Amino acid sequence: MNGTTTLSASRDPLTGQLYVPPRRFAADGSLRECEAVQVAAQGVLLAHTSYGGTAYGLLDLDSGTRIQVRLLGDGPHTCGARYHGVRNEDGKVVFDHE
Repeated sequence: MNGTTTLSASRDPLTGQLYVPPRRFAADGSLRECEAVQVAAQGVLLAHTSYGGTAYGLLDLDSGTRIQVRLLGDGPHTCGARYHGVRNEDGKVVFDHE
C-alpha cells in the first residue's frame, strides 16, 4: 500500500471476514486461525463526538470494516466526509480529513 498508512488486521481464511483490530481466531467459535493482513487506514466518517477535548468517530473503512477512531483537531468534522489515517508522535494512527 504505497505511501498509505495501514492498520493491522486479520482475515478469516474460510469466510473472508475482516477484523480490525486483528484477532487470532475467527469469531464463529470454530477456533479457526485467522491470517494477518494490513488494510488502508482510510474511509468515510459515519458519526463523531468529543469528550474531554478529544474528538472520536466511527469510520467505515474502505475495506468494509467499521471502527472507532480518534480524530485530529477540534473540527469541524463532517459525517460523510473522507478521512485518512496518519501516525501521531506516539506512533498511533489518528484520522484527519482528506
